[in-house]
Amino acid sequence: KNRVPAFEASISYEINGRTFAPEYMDNRAVLAALNAAIENIGPFNIDSIHVRSFASPEGPREYNERLAEQRAEDTRQLIVNIHPALASRIKCEGCGENWEGLARLVENDSTITLETRQRILEIAHSKYSDPNARKALLRRIPDDPAVGNVYSYLTESHFPLLRSSITISFYTKPLPRLEMKSLVPAAKVCGIADEEMLTKTIINKTAPETAAVTAIKPSPNARETIFALKTN
Repeated sequence: KNRVPAFEASISYEINGRTFAPEYMDNRAVLAALNAAIENIGPFNIDSIHVRSFASPEGPREYNERLAEQRAEDTRQLIVNIHPALASRIKCEGCGENWEGLARLVENDSTITLETRQRILEIAHSKYSDPNARKALLRRIPDDPAVGNVYSYLTESHFPLLRSSITISFYTKPLPRLEMKSLVPAAKVCGIADEEMLTKTIINKTAPETAAVTAIKPSPNARETIFALKTN
């Protein structure tokens, strides 16, 4: 419950695609950003990675569910190839057809008329015993004055973002808090009265930029040791 969300991105897949295509859409830049985020945080500071894959709502639902699962596994393997140490911390989930994503895109689409937008949203939010009924209803929406055939418009403008996206989010382990009580005596020895300044000094001077800084607590049974410095 103490996990901290650290990064989220989307890797795109071509229509019916099951393998990563670096030149497709923004894939190369997204992969570079993902790798940089893992390196900056440090693989061993990552608690878990969650890969959720979707397909667009076109074609048979059973096929799309398998496609989403295959894309999720492909993305998992992509990360493992770069960072093998993370293999046991990656969870994959094939989420099938992304009707929720379609609804979000349509809600923000000012190109189509309000009436067409409402028709699409009603279909996207509806539930039917036949999993493919909603797709048939999308095809029957009357032409929109602004875009013409509505289903063709969705296929060209919105479906590529739905059939292609893999959502990646990973979480860092909570960093332990610095115990200021253990730093107060050191502040006096060092001649630094401001505890905040001491904390900044310790972090800036002694810790690598990507390392987690922790305070070392003395054992309760340890004897106090007094250090003396003598100079010529």
